[in-house]
Amino acid sequence: MCTIEIQQYVEKDIGARAYYYAAKVLGSEITRGITYHKLTPVIIINFLTHNHLSTKNYHSCYHFNEDDEHSRLSDIVTFHFVEFPIMQKKEHGVMTRLEK
Repeated sequence: MCTIEIQQYVEKDIGARAYYYAAKVLGSEITRGITYHKLTPVIIINFLTHNHLSTKNYHSCYHFNEDDEHSRLSDIVTFHFVEFPIMQKKEHGVMTRLEK
């Protein structure tokens, strides 16, 4: 299951918004008696027309990780953010697959 959102305006709480949509998708799968290992992983992809994040990368990927050791709690949710203003215009032949 993949949720794609295109964010075209400045949203201060883009992280909270992404968490909300992931929780909403996961919550819609839960029914009484279902075991959690049967949940379908959710991928949230945000295409942003403004710089929302504090990273220098045009593509950022977030997961649920432990703060100190960075071990992964779960792969159930993955967040991708692509910030178009950070992408440098390149010749087609030198672009990465993602940039194309």
